[in-house]
Amino acid sequence: MTEARPLLVASQGKPTLALAAGVLLAGAGAALVGDALAGVVCLFAVAALLAGALRPRLLVPLVAAGCVILPPYVGWLLPGGSFVNLQRGVMYGGALGVGVWALRERMDRRWLVPGLLFEYRPLRISFLLLAAAWLAAPIVGLALGPANAARALNAGLYQALAFWVGLSFTQDVSGRRLLQLTFALLLAYTVPFWLYEVQTGRGLFAWYVPPLPNLLTGRFEVLRGGLLRPAATFGHPLAFGQFLLIATPVAFSLVYSRLPRVFSLALLVVGVAALLATQSRSPWIALALAAIALVILRRRKLRAALVVTALLLAIGAIPLVQAWQSHALAGRAKAFVTTKYSPRTEAELSAVGRVFLTLGGLKVVRSQPLVGYGFDASAPSTRSPSWDDYYLLLAVQQGLVVAGLVSLALLVGWYGVARAGAGPEAVCMILAAGAYLVEWLFVGLHDTSPLLFLILGHLFGSGSAVRDSAGEAGSLPSLIPEGGG
Repeated sequence: MTEARPLLVASQGKPTLALAAGVLLAGAGAALVGDALAGVVCLFAVAALLAGALRPRLLVPLVAAGCVILPPYVGWLLPGGSFVNLQRGVMYGGALGVGVWALRERMDRRWLVPGLLFEYRPLRISFLLLAAAWLAAPIVGLALGPANAARALNAGLYQALAFWVGLSFTQDVSGRRLLQLTFALLLAYTVPFWLYEVQTGRGLFAWYVPPLPNLLTGRFEVLRGGLLRPAATFGHPLAFGQFLLIATPVAFSLVYSRLPRVFSLALLVVGVAALLATQSRSPWIALALAAIALVILRRRKLRAALVVTALLLAIGAIPLVQAWQSHALAGRAKAFVTTKYSPRTEAELSAVGRVFLTLGGLKVVRSQPLVGYGFDASAPSTRSPSWDDYYLLLAVQQGLVVAGLVSLALLVGWYGVARAGAGPEAVCMILAAGAYLVEWLFVGLHDTSPLLFLILGHLFGSGSAVRDSAGEAGSLPSLIPEGGG
């Protein structure tokens, strides 16, 4: 297996001209449709198709932009009844284009995965676990019908395509800059949206009525303390918070580049202000836990402290569990949950409610653990109000086999890149990925997951030369090539 090389084309001008011409044609076609937002979806889908076929590196900004530019409930209802939003258009177009590119490049002459990736054990194990999960999901899904298996393939595409793009086309310094600038520009793009929401108390897309019923729309407003929680273009403040957890550290990492530091510092201020505006508490917990884990993994002397801390927490949990089981505490908790909702009690009800939702979700998984309930599973159909935990949601929908493979793969992969030596830019990205993974413990939303897999793909690709000897005494090899800032 040979290491993936940058895509070489005989004429650099022809692919660019073809891509530009295709985008213009898509825009012209969308204008004839008479729906401006549907036109944006059409334009991005064609751009992704041409980028995948001609220059897959350009899928980096397209995949990221597909998660951010428009809300997920804004899209285009095709004549056959299928709903295509911006993210789906980019993913389908990009996957089809990559297929054309792979045929042109002749798969027998090139592997799409860097060979050196398999020389570093944690990354090798993580990649193989992810691949196993993507392959197992549709097989397990067949137990609930072909339609469910097709949805499993669709869910895997969103992760696999983004991961492969980050892995194969952002390994060098220029690729990392492309990734950083993409997130920086998207972070700046959201500013007018959430500022408008803060000032007016309503969403900018409140007028939009989706073509399909029962979809989350801009008319749905999440409040806390009587104030609107901005969601920008993400449909929900928690999804906006997920984006900020990724985008803010990645954009801030530009402070270590040759760009003016004022630019990255301003983006950091913007990201923190936006996160404060969402009034979400879980992102701050996620950042803190990810930072603590990163420090512990990169400092050997702290590993013993981690073991001691875990032991103390386990010992301290014993009386807490006993107290939880007592009738007195259970009665008070039940009384609190039945308290009438008000702006003053919403935050407390939300926190306590997550405990009961988690316990309910675990009961749901226990009743059908292997194959889950399918992607069409709704909270009422499983007798559970909701799932505020992506890992739990994954187990409910796809069963413990797929959920276990994905969860273990992400844990091992993040451990691998966190343990390896890295420059300051990579550390910012590792922190962003870790915070996002922790945030999934509090949030079941996953529309922004391609952003995570883009970052993980980059970290895997730039760290593929790290050897198993990384854990030996002495300085650790760098995930980032020398001279990368």
